Amino acid sequence: MQAEQSKICLVIRTIGAGRGRAARGRPGQL
Repeated sequence: MQAEQSKICLVIRTIGAGRGRAARGRPGQL
């Protein structure tokens, strides 16, 4: 169950970061 939660959190963070970076024009940076 923890693994699934980690995946969900990772996906949410990736999506959020992707949106923020897409707005700034810097995709693919962590």
